[in-house]
Amino acid sequence: GMPPLRLVVLVGPPGCGKSSAADMFRAAGWIIVSQDELGNRQECEGACWEALKASQRVVVDRTNIDEVQRSHWIGIARNLRLSGKKIVALS
Repeated sequence: GMPPLRLVVLVGPPGCGKSSAADMFRAAGWIIVSQDELGNRQECEGACWEALKASQRVVVDRTNIDEVQRSHWIGIARNLRLSGKKIVALS
């Protein structure tokens, strides 16, 4: 079967339904890291790192439009030795 996902990065322009998707994950017990709530990327990265380190499952809800933006999150996961199989970007 599929390995349990640990990090989901929601991708897409504002207003495309990312927050609705995030709400579904939140209802299932995931930690939502939202730039709208936290204010800037540094805060989001810190929250993402802490949650993953604590073995939480994390959804990143911000625009994440390009590869460079997405690579920040994947970098955090790799630093914590999460396998790439446990990370997905949903657009």
